[in-house]
Amino acid sequence: MHGEDVILTLLDGSQIEGEMKEYSRYEFLIEPKNDDDEGEIIVFKGAVKTLKKI
Repeated sequence: MHGEDVILTLLDGSQIEGEMKEYSRYEFLIEPKNDDDEGEIIVFKGAVKTLKKI
């Protein structure tokens, strides 16, 4: 999924849309699509309810 555009839905119902930069056994590294967000976000896999490619 490296380089794919994805939508992550977290357990609290919030969503993160962006490009999957990297992933490991426990984490996803996402570059958000919003212009307001700078940098990259690390999301722990245990906090993710669903992961969908777009």
